[in-house]
Amino acid sequence: MANRWRDNVSPPEGTPNRHLGVRFDDRGRFLPEAGNTVVAQVIPGSATESALIGLRGALMALPCADHFAFTDVASYHMTVFEGVIETRRSADHWPPDVPLNAKGHTQAARLADELASQPFTAIFSSTLARAHQTAQPVADRLQLPIQRDERLRERHLGALQGLTRQQISQHHPELNEALDEHRPNYQPPGGESIETFSGRVISALQAIAAAHPGGTVLLVAHGGVLDCALRWVRSEPWHTPRTASLPNAALNWFSVQQAAWRVEAFGLTDHLHMPSSDDQGG
Repeated sequence: MANRWRDNVSPPEGTPNRHLGVRFDDRGRFLPEAGNTVVAQVIPGSATESALIGLRGALMALPCADHFAFTDVASYHMTVFEGVIETRRSADHWPPDVPLNAKGHTQAARLADELASQPFTAIFSSTLARAHQTAQPVADRLQLPIQRDERLRERHLGALQGLTRQQISQHHPELNEALDEHRPNYQPPGGESIETFSGRVISALQAIAAAHPGGTVLLVAHGGVLDCALRWVRSEPWHTPRTASLPNAALNWFSVQQAAWRVEAFGLTDHLHMPSSDDQGG
């Protein structure tokens, strides 16, 4: 263990360090990584440097010191990060409720710019972090609270939750086939059927509309939720492959008069001033 760790930090002479060109350049300078990561050199002569040097000295005095590789004081730095580093943002690294990435925060800010003059009377979001974080800049601009609603969450896929479609296809081919075929009443192990999922989404839409007659309400949710709303309003079948594109942070306008719903505009993205990925949810 000790030798493997030492070789990772300071490989044998003539052996290229595996982090060269990935974490730092050939002059030892750290390379930037997309995401919310900060790397800062420790200031020479500072109290922090003194404390680190003292700790280094104490460790070097231990009987087992020869099992460790000690870096030069000149290379001391602090790395601070929170969340998922963008260049490693894959399903294997996602927490159960993955937050927005850097691009998502930029899109949320531009969404807020676009909606700042709209006469919203209420803001609702899914209880998942990425939806709430998308709604927050708009709520801040309009000084409205965000009301979280569990019914606006993405479809729960039970044992398949958190896996990409590629992973599901590779490890659970029979379940992937059932999802692709949009089988009526199909329920993934521990998850929701399309009927259960669409039922709770429609229930949320109807309840929110009834509670705000004559008002303009902002709902921030997910691709699967939007797909449900679109199929319901347009009276499209539930068990056919999705045909509409569902760009992230797009604007989708629905109206309701005397319980009659209409799609006024769908998939608007000009306000983002950047390409927007299709949300594959649902």
